[in-house]
Amino acid sequence: MAVEIRPVESKKELETFLRVPWTLGMKSVPNWVPPLLDDYRRSLDPKKSPFLKHGEVECFLALRDGTPVGRISAQIDTDFDK
Repeated sequence: MAVEIRPVESKKELETFLRVPWTLGMKSVPNWVPPLLDDYRRSLDPKKSPFLKHGEVECFLALRDGTPVGRISAQIDTDFDK
């Protein structure tokens, strides 16, 4: 039952990445306020994200037996790292 870490490379994988909180059962937590998926999509779209005009992002999925069990992203802000 090893966890596989895989980079997000397709639109389908991006949708899976965005919906991980739902697959983990967060919607059953009474105080959880779900994120606005359109906002998440815009923040990860190089054509629409102000950050991605000067920075970089890479998203990763953690999968166990093909089922998402976590997610993580790494960002580099090239304006800050001068």
